[in-house]
Amino acid sequence: MRDLVSVVIPVYNVEAYLPHCINSVRNQSYTNLEIILVDDGSTDSSGAICDDFQLKDSRIKVIHKKNGGLSEARNTGIDASVGQFLFFLDGDDWLDTDCISKLYHLLQKTGSDISICNFHKVYIERIPRKKPHSQSKVFEYTNLEALEQLAGKKYMQMTVSWGKLIRRGVFNNIYFPVGKLHEDEFTTYKLLYKAKKVAVTMDRLLYYRQREGSITYGKKDFKLLFDGLEALEERARFLKSIHLEAAYHKTLYAVFKQMVGIHALAAETKEKEIAETMRVRLQELRPLLNAAKLPMKRMIIHKLYYFSPEVWLILGRFYKKIATNHSAGCSFIF
Repeated sequence: MRDLVSVVIPVYNVEAYLPHCINSVRNQSYTNLEIILVDDGSTDSSGAICDDFQLKDSRIKVIHKKNGGLSEARNTGIDASVGQFLFFLDGDDWLDTDCISKLYHLLQKTGSDISICNFHKVYIERIPRKKPHSQSKVFEYTNLEALEQLAGKKYMQMTVSWGKLIRRGVFNNIYFPVGKLHEDEFTTYKLLYKAKKVAVTMDRLLYYRQREGSITYGKKDFKLLFDGLEALEERARFLKSIHLEAAYHKTLYAVFKQMVGIHALAAETKEKEIAETMRVRLQELRPLLNAAKLPMKRMIIHKLYYFSPEVWLILGRFYKKIATNHSAGCSFIF
C-alpha cells in the first residue's frame, strides 16, 4: 500500500469556497489520504459543512475548536494526523486532480524530503483555464540551496506552507508560531533546513484564491507588517549563523523593504511614534546594508532612501500608482 498522506485544512468562515476545496482533495488521483478539517471557531456554516462531508467520506476527520488563528489550527491538524507525509491547504483554495500524486512521485523519484509545486493566483473575476499537462521543469536542491531560493525568484513558492508534500520526520519539534501572522515566514525555512533534499516542480497544481477578507489580501495592517518584519529578521539571523552570506544579504534587503514599508504607511496614516521607531531602526540597519554585497540597483535604492527619506517616500507614492509588489504593505517598494 502506498504511504498515507495527511491533508490538513484549517477552516474559518469560508462557507462559499469550502465545498470546492474539500471536493478537490476527495477527488485526488492519489487516494490514500487522511483529510483533517480543523474548524477554527467559524461563525458561519463552515463547521456544519465539515460535518456533512465527514458523513460522505470515511477519510475525513473533523476537529471543532475555539478560534485561535491559522497557526494554532495547523498545529492542531499536525498533532491529530497519522500520515507519513503532511500537506497543507487553505479552506478557500483548491487542487489540481493530480497534485498530490505528482508531488508524491516527484518526492520518491528524487529521494527528497519535501516536494513543492507551483500555483495559480486566482482572482474572483478571472479563473485560469486548465491547460493540458506537459512536462514542466523540475529543480532539485540540497537544504542549503533551497534556503538560498527563499531570497530568489521562487520566493513565494518556497515560503508558503501550502503546496508542499513534507515527510513527517521533517516536522519533528517544528510548529507554526501561535499568535503570529506571516506564520509561513517563521516556519518554512526551518523545514527546508531540516530536509536533506528538496524537489520543486514548476507545474501549477494548486489554485490560490485572492479575495477580500483573507488575512493578507489588500490590507494595510501594522500587526501584519510587524510580524512580517520579525520573521524576516529572524531568518536573516539564522542564515548568517549558518554562513549563507548571499542569502543573508538579500534577506537584509528584504528587512529594509519591510521597514521602509512600515515607515511609509506610518507617515501616510500619521502614526508618528511608529514612524519614528522605524526611522531609528532603519538607521541601525544602515551599516549592515552598506557592508552587504547587493546588486547595483538595490544598492542605489537603499542609498537613495538614506540620502533623503522624504524624497524617497515621494517617489514611492508615485511608484505605487503604477506598480504592485507581491509583499503586503510594500507595494511601493522598488
